[in-house]
Amino acid sequence: MVKATCTDAHFDSIDFDGLQCLFYVAGFQGSEFADYPTRLLRKLYQAENITLKDLTAEYQLIKSYKDDARLLEGTPAVNVVRRQKFHLGKKRKPQRRQRDGSSPKAIPHRPGKSTFKPRA
Repeated sequence: MVKATCTDAHFDSIDFDGLQCLFYVAGFQGSEFADYPTRLLRKLYQAENITLKDLTAEYQLIKSYKDDARLLEGTPAVNVVRRQKFHLGKKRKPQRRQRDGSSPKAIPHRPGKSTFKPRA
C-alpha cells in the first residue's frame, strides 16, 4: 500500500530539493498554521524548480501579510486631551501627587499648637 501511494505521488521524479520542500511544508501543523501548507503547496505546484530558500521567502511573505492584517484589525488607540479651565483672579496651587498616583492626605492644622520646635 505504501509503495502504491509513493508511485501515485510520483516520488521517483522528485529531486532532493523538492523532497526538502515537501518536508518543510509538512512541518506546518497546528491551528496557527492552518493555511500555510495550502499556500506553500500551491507555490510548489506552480513553480517548476523551487528551492527551500524560495519556499522560506514565500512563508515569510505570507507571515508578514498576516501580521499586517492583524495590526490593522486591532482596536484603535485613542488619546484624550482635556482642556483645563483657568479662572482669572483666582490662583490655585497644583496638588502634588504621590508616586502611586494618589493625592497626598491633608494633615489637619490645629490653630493653637505648633509642630515646629526651634533648637536651643
